[in-house]
Amino acid sequence: MGMTQVTISLLYSLSMYCILWCLLFLGAFEDSDVTHVEGEVDPVRDLDVIFHELRAKDLEQLNKRLDVVSKQKDRDKQMKAEYVSHLKVYY
Repeated sequence: MGMTQVTISLLYSLSMYCILWCLLFLGAFEDSDVTHVEGEVDPVRDLDVIFHELRAKDLEQLNKRLDVVSKQKDRDKQMKAEYVSHLKVYY
């Protein structure tokens, strides 16, 4: 996965955040026919849970890519640049 694929992956994550905001807005209503896993509707709590889950998934993807790039960074200038970029994002 090159820098373009990483960028696309990050854009995909950003678009998912936007979609989830819309879903939360639509889900912030009371309806006895709609059940919630936590028993009650709490958009702030739900957003916090979703944010942490998405962040954990992003870090998982970053760690996988960082492992691959770190093994190749000494042989390839592009991989070294990507490695440095990943470190900036990670830390």
